[in-house]
Amino acid sequence: MDLLAWAPRWNGRERACTMMAGDETAYLVGAAYGDAVVWVAAKADANACSRATNGDFVSGAPVGVTLRELLAHIPQPDRGVAACGTRTWGRLGDDTTLAPPGDPAVTVCRSATDGTTRPTPLDADRSRQVVAALRALDTRATDGACQGSGKASDARFGLVLAYAVGPAVRVGVDPECAPSVLGSNLEADDAAPLVDLVERWSPPVPAPDPNGSVSSP
Repeated sequence: MDLLAWAPRWNGRERACTMMAGDETAYLVGAAYGDAVVWVAAKADANACSRATNGDFVSGAPVGVTLRELLAHIPQPDRGVAACGTRTWGRLGDDTTLAPPGDPAVTVCRSATDGTTRPTPLDADRSRQVVAALRALDTRATDGACQGSGKASDARFGLVLAYAVGPAVRVGVDPECAPSVLGSNLEADDAAPLVDLVERWSPPVPAPDPNGSVSSP
């Protein structure tokens, strides 16, 4: 019920999806309410591209993938932990705001040149400032892609918003990409307010110097 209750609404935009071959499993889940039953259809596929629906509400999240894991007794990620590696399919309300209602803890995630991820957990006050900046951005529905940046390590960073109840939210910020802010369901063009705020506590990771010397063992 937790999975279905927090599944985010589909924004109507098709997304690019890999074409990896694999098994598909269709699920039909019945949620009984006294003398009524709500049926939810979902599919688990190798690409995690399938949507789920009860006939009125369509979720863009691959709910069937998590259903398959639950039925196979695969442990699920801890909730409320703002880790950079936290998996999330999105959260109910992320089709209307980049930071859905609640008071989440925020972690800034930056990729280093050695391939590692550098997390910067923010305290409650700083988290609220970042959340307020996200909610103030002018947004539109996204297909999850941007054009421009291709660097492995630069001014880009990710934001993981962890809530006490329900799934986390992940937002990508790349000042050199268009659009420069990407959420699960929404995007925004102006990353400047977020960049100015976040860089106070998490400075950019320098990219490799293409003209620098290269050492070998």
